[in-house]
Amino acid sequence: MRERLFIHRPLVLWIKRRGKWCLAGLGIACASVSEQPAIALARLTALKPGHVLLTHTDGLSDATDFYGKRFTHQRFRETVVCLLTTEPDAPAAKIVEHLMWTIRQFAGVRLSTDDITLVVVRVRA
Repeated sequence: MRERLFIHRPLVLWIKRRGKWCLAGLGIACASVSEQPAIALARLTALKPGHVLLTHTDGLSDATDFYGKRFTHQRFRETVVCLLTTEPDAPAAKIVEHLMWTIRQFAGVRLSTDDITLVVVRVRA
């Protein structure tokens, strides 16, 4: 049996323009990982040093707090921008750590109804 990971959110490319971090959507709705790993990066232009490529499953944006309020994709974007603004050279591991810490602070120790998969690639020279 093949294991597959489907990413429900599009891959998002974060780039810095005129001193501000902004999104450059890639239009890729899912990625598949199986016995023969392959992630199609269609319509992807050249990645440059400093770019940050991110994607996540819906477990991240659907995480809820004690009152049932969702974390949302908007809060995800705000969290990434906040970190990249204060630490522009943050490595991928730091971005993952910061996002997971923020989600835990939001949702608390409640049992999640969905798992979270987060993929972060930081382009280096």
